[in-house]
Amino acid sequence: MAPVVLLLGVFLVVPQDSAADTITLRDGKILLGQVVEPAPRGKLVVIVRRAWAEKAMPARYKTWQTVEAPAVKRSRSERMARLEAWKRERGNEPNDTILGWIDPEIARLKAEADTPPLMVVSLNRTEVKAITRRPPQVARMLRQAWRAGFIDAETKPVADLTSALDGRGFVMTGVDSAPIDDLLPLPAETEPHWKARRAATEVAQDRSLRFIRYQGLLLPEGTPGEPINATGALGGLMKSLLGEEAAEDPLVAKGREAASKGRVGLLVTRLDTAEDLSGVKVEITLYARLNGDRWERAASRTVNVRGDDVQRNAGANIAADPQVQTVFKTIEGLGLAVPEDLKQKSLNIGAATQKALGMARTAIQPDLDALELPVGNAAARAR
Repeated sequence: MAPVVLLLGVFLVVPQDSAADTITLRDGKILLGQVVEPAPRGKLVVIVRRAWAEKAMPARYKTWQTVEAPAVKRSRSERMARLEAWKRERGNEPNDTILGWIDPEIARLKAEADTPPLMVVSLNRTEVKAITRRPPQVARMLRQAWRAGFIDAETKPVADLTSALDGRGFVMTGVDSAPIDDLLPLPAETEPHWKARRAATEVAQDRSLRFIRYQGLLLPEGTPGEPINATGALGGLMKSLLGEEAAEDPLVAKGREAASKGRVGLLVTRLDTAEDLSGVKVEITLYARLNGDRWERAASRTVNVRGDDVQRNAGANIAADPQVQTVFKTIEGLGLAVPEDLKQKSLNIGAATQKALGMARTAIQPDLDALELPVGNAAARAR
């Protein structure tokens, strides 16, 4: 049976199977929200919906508002200055999605009456008597319910919440992390973290900033299923085939080109195949440009897959892939025929590469989601 707690004359029903974390305080009150980890030593950090807190804990809510106000004001001013700088650096390109978002976002931040629906509450551990956490897939449903604007997100039973979210078109997979940054007050951010957020946003909006790196090739990632445009990569490939070192890492040149356009993000997928074709390693890295031409890793995920981990002949269909065909034709166009036995081994290891690539992309996506700014329809991104 669901416990019933008396709060200031109001009966608050807290279902045991709700999607909210339950924090029981020393004074007997119940706080419903989502615990944030990691937290500073001796503290418990919880995301809480304002409307719920104002009704269930009015006195504490007023205190929390007073505490957050100075930091919110500073963060808001800092964010507006950074957005203005971002706008200047990008120039004025037609149909630029990011530029189209920056001006309305600055206007939104200037509206003093704009209060986000969620707030971050910091409690001393000594104030807390007990904590009940929900599993990740259930916690994600609470964030989805907050995105959907449910007024009973914290108390609705999980079964009812699942049906309600399904009716709103929210998927129940765990691939998307259901970001809620745009529902929270702006946090204080270091410059490197802000650049990482810009980088993640840029690579999400502009596929020309995504590359595939293989031996001497640096190829644009392009759209899956479409042929690779190998123009510009032939020089590096030729030097690799001849056993020569390229005069300059092609990624350095791409970074310099991106910097000249005011970009700070690159997403590079590196494919490494074992010399005996026994396995592959896929590493996906988000690079952020901090100052000048200095690029640093902002996020990275690596996956290793052995050829034995895929079914025999799993690479049979890979030969028809337009991107695979482009690689073989590029090499043959240089007058360097690919032996059939090597080509077959390459196709077999290609199946392992596809598997590793899918796993790596799945692994890094939550990292990118957590950094990406809500350009476009943020609600759609959470679905």
